[in-house]
Amino acid sequence: MAVDRWWTDERVDELKARWQAGETGREIQFNMGARSRNAVIGKANRLGLWRATVQNNAARVSNKARRKASKGHFRAVEDLASRRDKATSTNKTRTSPR
Repeated sequence: MAVDRWWTDERVDELKARWQAGETGREIQFNMGARSRNAVIGKANRLGLWRATVQNNAARVSNKARRKASKGHFRAVEDLASRRDKATSTNKTRTSPR
């Protein structure tokens, strides 16, 4: 029984060229007629092809900034809850904080 190899040398070269041109796995799959997007991505991975990632420094947020922001958020929520608890414990008739 002969094995039908879809990834010929020509197709591998085409995959490399399209990958380097920045096409997505879906675009490569559609244009080459590959079986699936995962087949394209798997082959690129086995070939050792990697995308150069470019990160926008303005959009990137450091972990320290995220922690600081989340602490501030939780602190604000805790302050509201403690104020509500104090208000309800000192004045039983009032049901909502001012």
